[in-house]
This record gives sequence, structure tokens and C-alpha cells, in this order.
Amino acid sequence: MHNYEPRHLHRAVDFLRRTLDRHPWQDVVGAPIPLAELDRALRKPPAGTLRAAVAPTVRR
Repeated sequence: MHNYEPRHLHRAVDFLRRTLDRHPWQDVVGAPIPLAELDRALRKPPAGTLRAAVAPTVRR
């Protein structure tokens, strides 16, 4: 998220937590991409995936 205040991010994460049983969020966001590979997040996501997740560090 950009151009938002921290409170907006907190509200968005809270919304995701509260609605996880109603919406398959984990199915529409791809696996986290390491920040070092940010260029991958800018490409078209795989079929069935709406968004890319970028993580500063990715646990493997």
C-alpha cells in the first residue's frame, strides 16, 4: 500500500483477519516474493492470482 497512513494498513489487515472465513484471501494472492526480486511482482501474475505479495525477507 502506498499513499496511505499507517492506520489504513492496520484497518486493512484487520479486515483481512475478520473476513478470512468468508473470503479465500490466501487463494488470490501469490506466494511472497523476496524484495530482492521485486521485478517479478511487477509482471502479470499467474492465472487465478490477483496480486503479488512482496516480503522484505522470505522464510523458506
